[in-house]
Amino acid sequence: MNTDVVSEEEMRALLPAYEVEGQYFDRIRNKLLIRTLAVAALFIVRLALIVIYPEFHIGTYWNGDLIEGTRQLEAVLLFRVSVLVPLAIVYFVCLWKNFYFRSVTVLSLIVICSILWSDVESHFLAFSQTPTMGVIAAITIRLVAIYLLVLNYLDVRR
Repeated sequence: MNTDVVSEEEMRALLPAYEVEGQYFDRIRNKLLIRTLAVAALFIVRLALIVIYPEFHIGTYWNGDLIEGTRQLEAVLLFRVSVLVPLAIVYFVCLWKNFYFRSVTVLSLIVICSILWSDVESHFLAFSQTPTMGVIAAITIRLVAIYLLVLNYLDVRR
């Protein structure tokens, strides 16, 4: 009995995060790409809303001084863009190459959920005080993005 040789099936079982099975991935690649592009579009729309209408965002989430609210909004926006842009690039490359795509899918879910979680208090406070269309849109955009990424995760984990 030779125990030094590991078969391909055993290696796939040992390294499940390396890649998605080839034929299955080829079948779902377009679906994954469409969902990923939809998530990117949602975040671009959200960014555009914040840039075009900052007074709404500042007034809804930071009551008080507009100058301090503007500084906080710019700092939060800069940090999130500096996290999301590299993550989006890595996600698209991993999707295109099918290289560690399972792991990157989990990482993207963690990052997006942590961004939503960091705003959950201010979202629900704003929603309970003045449930305007902007607040509903902000929550909906994030929840739809998480839903699409969860669908990608479920497709990749099969």
